[in-house]
Amino acid sequence: MTVLLAATIHAGAATLVVDNRAKNAADTNPGTAEAPFFTINAAAQVAQPGDTVLVREGTYRERISPARGGTETDPVVYQALPGERVEVKGSEEWTAPWTPDSENPGIFSSPIPLDYFSEIPNPYTIGISIAGSDRRIVARPVKEDALEKPWTRTLGQIFVQDEPLTQVTSLELMRQMEGSWIVSA
Repeated sequence: MTVLLAATIHAGAATLVVDNRAKNAADTNPGTAEAPFFTINAAAQVAQPGDTVLVREGTYRERISPARGGTETDPVVYQALPGERVEVKGSEEWTAPWTPDSENPGIFSSPIPLDYFSEIPNPYTIGISIAGSDRRIVARPVKEDALEKPWTRTLGQIFVQDEPLTQVTSLELMRQMEGSWIVSA
């Protein structure tokens, strides 16, 4: 049995390389194997219909907003290099220090400067409402202990060792529930 694979590739199709682990990676690079982009979004800004964005192994913490899409016959293709693992996460690692609360053992705080979210809306100030009777996992896990009358929660989320914590609405609930967090202005 013979299998024939065929593809239409436009004449100017390019392969753009992204490698955030390469020492010389930069978003000002041309996106070649020798001079790769640092972020997938940088490649997404220059990719044209028919181009392939080849992403090397790594964790990419970024928002990807392509400047243009492909066409039915010339899609923009995003792919990992075969055999390499690529993770795209919208989250950022928080490296600021956490301070223990002297009045509440086991509770720590870390202030977020308001200008930290200068380029995007602050997800910790955007509320979503989930009714206490809603037991579905909507925007994040909701542990049964955290369910109460309707409350406002934010679009923000905190993970510790890749595990999501549960947002609660009071310091009292936070004291009672390990793995919880609260946001306060």
